[in-house]
Amino acid sequence: MILETAKTTLLAPFELETTKLQRIFGTLSARKVDYADVYFQYSRSEGWSLE
Repeated sequence: MILETAKTTLLAPFELETTKLQRIFGTLSARKVDYADVYFQYSRSEGWSLE
């Protein structure tokens, strides 16, 4: 369930798929990169004002 929520919220809106991410990390490991991080951020806000 958590993975599906992450896919729906973070990957799908930007047309990313887990296969694309696997390809990215595969490319990095092929180039002898020791560490790599991918950060995703999602925020939503709502504001109200009264006059």
